Amino acid sequence: MRGEWRRKEQHEASNSRNEPNSKAWKVLWGLGIQHKLKHFIWRCLHGVLPVNEVIKRRIGSGEDKCRCCGEGTETLEHMFFFCRHSENIWKAAPIDWGGLKEFRHSFWHWWNSLMDAQDRIEGKNHIALTVNILWQLWKSKNQVQFNEMSNCPGRTSGKAVQEWAEYNEVRNGADNKEVMEKEQGAGISRWYPPPQGFIKLNTDAALGLKDRRIGWGVVARREDGEIVGVWAGGRAEMVSQQLRRP
Repeated sequence: MRGEWRRKEQHEASNSRNEPNSKAWKVLWGLGIQHKLKHFIWRCLHGVLPVNEVIKRRIGSGEDKCRCCGEGTETLEHMFFFCRHSENIWKAAPIDWGGLKEFRHSFWHWWNSLMDAQDRIEGKNHIALTVNILWQLWKSKNQVQFNEMSNCPGRTSGKAVQEWAEYNEVRNGADNKEVMEKEQGAGISRWYPPPQGFIKLNTDAALGLKDRRIGWGVVARREDGEIVGVWAGGRAEMVSQQLRRP
């Protein structure tokens, strides 16, 4: 009975992969992520990402065991969800998809279930961050397999968050460039909030060349503009010789 259900599931997934207007593809192509990441997920959804199981099945030789944990065959699902190496990275990540555990045996169904999150607040941003985590999982696995190098889970997770945040900043900056230029021309200064769950630090500093003083200030705000901290300071005799007026 379970075997029949599994074959039916695989058949339905295969048909959906060939439908260009299916939800999986619509959401993927509409995500605000780098093109290489869209192509990466495309390969995952088509089952052609070269994990060890795929390589052995295609060429008929080689080792299909997971090199990261040494336990079980390295399928796509094992690499992303069941390997102890990946589990530790997910634990360090700032986002949790525990509600999708029942779909982990099929990446296609896991991804389609993940798509339901697009309708919630910051849903598409959370999906985009998740893609960055999956990408870093893949890169981390390759570091272990080919270079025998393993980073700590927090560092791998942090790299995913950093790349996601940097791309968002560049993308939002391009979208707001024209507006910002107009505001700057009119002498208007506007504060732009960080992504949900992050704190933005705004800094400023001033140099007094005449009396050789320096002053600085930092303001930390949440995405709703709430101030969580303010710091300021200043000292005399801090201006270097190169900055002094002749």
